[in-house]
Amino acid sequence: MDETPESSPAPKPCRVLLVEDDDGDAELVTWALRRQERSYLIDRAATLEECLAICRQTEFDVILLDLNLPGVSAFEGLEQVRQLGPGPLIIVLTGFADPSAVEQAIQAGAQGYLNKNVGANELGRAISSALAGIRSLSSGRVGGAL
Repeated sequence: MDETPESSPAPKPCRVLLVEDDDGDAELVTWALRRQERSYLIDRAATLEECLAICRQTEFDVILLDLNLPGVSAFEGLEQVRQLGPGPLIIVLTGFADPSAVEQAIQAGAQGYLNKNVGANELGRAISSALAGIRSLSSGRVGGAL
């Protein structure tokens, strides 16, 4: 009788909501996530209103949230998403590199803070870390290494 070692089941796909108004940045982030070993189910909202509506209908593991969305101040969007409940982990993905902004985002409930020029691998690690309860902070820039 031939015995084959049992392979462990693949982890369930991580459901991500990308909240980004810039089409180019959204494409880069989506491309970076699709390059990861882990499988991601990615939805996108271009506005805070769209994000809130989608979150009321669909459960997400992680929300990647840009702080510079039209019609809303930087941290107002983060606070409104947080008010939806304890569900998804929020990782801020933004162009703001101000250390006080990082601190404010973490105090407002973000699990991570990444600059938009982080590399694809760092983005994947940040999501994995967030899911494991570990904060990820980056002062790098997104795009350059993607």
